[in-house]
Amino acid sequence: MAKASIVEPISSYVQSDSDSVIYDSDLTGWIIEKCEKWEDARNAQHKQRWHEYYRLWRGQHHGPEDKIRHYERSKLIAPALQQAIEAGVSEMEETVFHRKRWFDLEDDVRERVFEQVIKENAQQIPPEQLQQIAQNVDTRLGQITDQLIEDFDTRNVNKAISEILLNAALYGTGIGKIAVEQKPRRVPVTGSTGTTSDVMVEDDIHVTLVPVDPNEFLIDIAAKNLDEALGAAHVYTVPRHEILQKQARGIYNDTPVGFYNQDENEHAILDITEKNYETVEHVEVLEYHGLVPKTFFEEASSVPDPLAEFAEENSNIEYDDAADMVEAIVWIANRGTLLKVVRNPFIMQDRSFVAFQWDTVPNRFWGRGIAEKGYNPQKALDAELRARIDALALATYPVMLVNGMMAPRGSDFNIRPGRNIVVSGPVNEAVAPFKFPGPDAQSYRQTAEFERMVTMATGSMDTAAPLGVNPRNETAGGMSMMMGALLKRAKRTLRNMEYEFLTPLIHKIAWRYMQFDTERYPVADYKFKVHGALGAQAREFEVAQLTQLLQTTPPGSPAYWIILKGVLKNYNVEDKEQLMQIMDSFLEQALNPPEPQPDFDQQVKIADQQRKTQELQFNVQKSARDDVRKSMEMEAEAERDRGEAIWNQSEAMLNLEKAKTERVKAENDGVLKQAQAANALVGENGSPAEYLALVDALKASFSDVTNTAVNRINTTLGDSIQHLTNRQQMFNTGSADINPINAKLDQILKQQGESPDLNISRDADGRVSAIGGRPVSRDPNGRLRGVE
Repeated sequence: MAKASIVEPISSYVQSDSDSVIYDSDLTGWIIEKCEKWEDARNAQHKQRWHEYYRLWRGQHHGPEDKIRHYERSKLIAPALQQAIEAGVSEMEETVFHRKRWFDLEDDVRERVFEQVIKENAQQIPPEQLQQIAQNVDTRLGQITDQLIEDFDTRNVNKAISEILLNAALYGTGIGKIAVEQKPRRVPVTGSTGTTSDVMVEDDIHVTLVPVDPNEFLIDIAAKNLDEALGAAHVYTVPRHEILQKQARGIYNDTPVGFYNQDENEHAILDITEKNYETVEHVEVLEYHGLVPKTFFEEASSVPDPLAEFAEENSNIEYDDAADMVEAIVWIANRGTLLKVVRNPFIMQDRSFVAFQWDTVPNRFWGRGIAEKGYNPQKALDAELRARIDALALATYPVMLVNGMMAPRGSDFNIRPGRNIVVSGPVNEAVAPFKFPGPDAQSYRQTAEFERMVTMATGSMDTAAPLGVNPRNETAGGMSMMMGALLKRAKRTLRNMEYEFLTPLIHKIAWRYMQFDTERYPVADYKFKVHGALGAQAREFEVAQLTQLLQTTPPGSPAYWIILKGVLKNYNVEDKEQLMQIMDSFLEQALNPPEPQPDFDQQVKIADQQRKTQELQFNVQKSARDDVRKSMEMEAEAERDRGEAIWNQSEAMLNLEKAKTERVKAENDGVLKQAQAANALVGENGSPAEYLALVDALKASFSDVTNTAVNRINTTLGDSIQHLTNRQQMFNTGSADINPINAKLDQILKQQGESPDLNISRDADGRVSAIGGRPVSRDPNGRLRGVE
């Protein structure tokens, strides 16, 4: 199976017949052949019209080819289209450069960079330093944006953007080329002696933006954008000495380079005063960016490129050589001499061109500009004005009818002050004035209509028709409708410019700085956004709308200060920030107004109302306190009743236990009597065993009864008394002498809890002298009577 290839089989571009152009390499011949085909296709479709757009914008009449009718004599070009182009460009410039920091990083860039730093140093960063690291990341990213804006200013990138916008408005497509060069910079330093100064040379990386005239740009015919194209080329001319100097420095191949073609037909003649190429020593350079055959690339000889070598050593670039095609950058002089060829050295493998359409033309690379939109009404306006000027010339300057029979032969009949004409015969019959009618007055109104058509086509308010011609312009509603349509059309252009041109431009320049100047631009995935805003006309329209709204807003109200603040935002005054702070203070006062000072009658009414309110509040509080007090008293009484019931119950229990104690005492007395009887029977020296056993039994029985009573009192009576005490402390009501009662109860419980002491003590004679530590009493006969 045959292998498909997009490269045409070419025998040799170097060896050719005598009628063909001789190239110094096959690569040069392949590129020139492609570019000339693209150039022919571009010129066939756009060249003639683009040149006419240029002349209309410059106000230059090029001769017969610019005549609308072959017999017109006036060369007047109305400024309507010029004004529309300049107004559109200035509006876009004001939209982009309305403030110094006209672009910034995306909101999520700081978060992603911070996460990357944390991920790379997760084991080394203490947790307490995370906040400081986040602040450092924000500061560094802000410095990178400021640094990039400063480089844009020093490298004249903003000026180049303005020129690209003008090219887009004029030709429909704005094109820029990003150039990266390493240039020496001279820095003055103090000499070794301290009195003289020396110069130190440092190499700086310059990333600049070069405006590309569409007449000098070539692109693949089948492509709809730069990325789809096989390649694109910038064809420009430079003085010959620049080529020779770069050859001497080793930037270009050291090959003979002559002057470029002197034939005017081979060059774009835009200015009618720029025709003399014979005395200009220029060299045409074709700078090609795109794919080339790999075999031709490898066979071509070229000097080394420092930036390409730096990229090879410090960047891990993955090249895609699919279909045996290499992405390269090639410089060719005078369409025949190879100056240098290098593989695309940029790490993102992107091409160094950026382009956008002023107005989108679907499925086309070349867009539509203001000049193309206003071309037809501009030509109609020029035709009307030129016809009027020609008719006015005929009506203004005198015309004489001369009778050839009466006029002398060879006479000069030009009219001038003091001129005498000699005729033969009556003067009235020989010479008679002739008056051409003046131009139609209606034609002047038609010119205003044509200006309105230019406005309709281009969307420029500067070319609006006069008030007397279009009544719509007399009303605020009509003007608002016109301005609304204008702003919507301007936003379409702004979106094209932002998405297709400004955002890719900022990213490509940042990528090149990150690759070749890493000290100033650390490598990171930066994402930038453009701060698009209202242009000058849009701000004027918004100010007018806000001013009308301000007239219907009460002065001093919050809405008044908010609207006034919006008006101030659209102004470019010197003390704008200070005025904004003052507006904020007034707005804060309006949102939080102070209390108004009432008059005497109002103060009396307010005081009376406050007195009534206080009385009502006092009565309500008093009623609430009385209700609370009554409720507490009722609850305290209930608790007191409950405590008395508990006391009565406790007293009953004590009486019951007392009765039991009395019974036990009676039993003890009986035992005592028995003991006395036993003692009488046994005698003074005896020790009855039954008496001792009976005493021990009574002791055990009395101990059991006492323990049971104590436990019941502890569990029942103690908890109730404690509950009563807590309730008395809570309500602070009732008798405060609860402590003596508790002490008495504690004493009773202690006595009841103690076991009776029934130990018997005897005197020296062996008689019982005490029982339980208490002395006994005897009758006169010496018999036991009881315990004292």
